Amino acid sequence: RLRGKAELLLVTRERMGVEPGVRSFHNVAPNSAALLSLYREADIFVLPTRADCFSMVCMEALASGLPCVSTNVGGIADIIDDGKTGHLLEVDDATALGDALEALVTDPTRRREMGQRCREVALSRFDARENARKLFEFVCGRC
Repeated sequence: RLRGKAELLLVTRERMGVEPGVRSFHNVAPNSAALLSLYREADIFVLPTRADCFSMVCMEALASGLPCVSTNVGGIADIIDDGKTGHLLEVDDATALGDALEALVTDPTRRREMGQRCREVALSRFDARENARKLFEFVCGRC
């Protein structure tokens, strides 16, 4: 239902066959120029996973200012604020996935506002240096 309305940039480990409206990227290294370029090019980040403890890739997407659509597994709900920084779905709910994507694709204002909120959340909650400093202070305060 999104054919012709959006392009899918698919990042995977293996080469995949593509069809019109789909571009596949394989073996994209973490923190690589290619990965950063894909984050800049994207408007929405989607991770319809069945298992993920605490998704670093969702935090990267937030930091890139991308609304995140993912499944409510593991610690993902601690990263994505449903309706504010993205959408949380139940595993294997293709209808909800399509609805969430269509809502974001067809409403650029909402998508931009959500993306700005994502960036703010990433800076306030997921800054590695700041969190390391807080952890160090916490541990030193216990000594």
